Amino acid sequence: MFRLGSMRAALRRASRYALFALLAYLLFLLATLPAAHAYAMLKERIAPVQFHGVEGTLWSGSAALVVSGARQFQQVSWQFHPWALLLGHAEAAVTFDEGGRHTRAVAGRTLAGGIYLHDVTTRLPATALEGMFSIGGTGLDGAVDIHLAEVTFADKKLAAVHGSLTWNNAGLVSPKTALGAFVMTLETSGEEIKGVLKDNPGSPLRAEGVLRLKPDGSYQFTGALSLRDPGRADLEQALRFFGSPGPGGKVNLSTSGMMPLPFIGGA
Repeated sequence: MFRLGSMRAALRRASRYALFALLAYLLFLLATLPAAHAYAMLKERIAPVQFHGVEGTLWSGSAALVVSGARQFQQVSWQFHPWALLLGHAEAAVTFDEGGRHTRAVAGRTLAGGIYLHDVTTRLPATALEGMFSIGGTGLDGAVDIHLAEVTFADKKLAAVHGSLTWNNAGLVSPKTALGAFVMTLETSGEEIKGVLKDNPGSPLRAEGVLRLKPDGSYQFTGALSLRDPGRADLEQALRFFGSPGPGGKVNLSTSGMMPLPFIGGA
């Protein structure tokens, strides 16, 4: 009986080792599978997304160009994180260029189908903000630096955002006017995603505002701009591009719309 029990225990251990070895071998095959071969096998399933100039492996590779609808991504690279599989996640670090803008992030998907982004860093031209405001006769100058520690999606809806948006070297293109720098901090509490806008100390314009972002991507922003130095006639004129000053020279802002977020609306 003792020998029979010992043999059974040994067989169970051997089975576990064999299963582990098999899984390790399968992971090795995936890690070394040429990315071009993997794309050839998956091409029809992921259409209309198209990859061009694919190199490397499925685990660590790159593509010279990725086309998705009207959008084109250049110099795309990916590096999967094998340790994330132990947590039940498929996760990879990705980088790409789009329209001269460099973006890097960690993207992942859970077993339950949840999608998340970590450590997102990118930059947008200030012109991307023009759609939020009725700016006539001029354009917005500077760049918006985006740093997002966490973005999560659930059921194709936005669930949480934590990070910041910084409008550096803010200004008007014509007449050329420097406005300073502004920071919006994004936080999530329960089901509410809120962004708080403030000006950087020393900016010629004071700014305050609150952005409320809903899971479907719709947003409502209310805020106000005012002069830090009431004697700046040039800034008083620039402020009028954003609206008519009220009591105390303050311009109230109010705008709403939809943010073009990924994974929403079937994207």
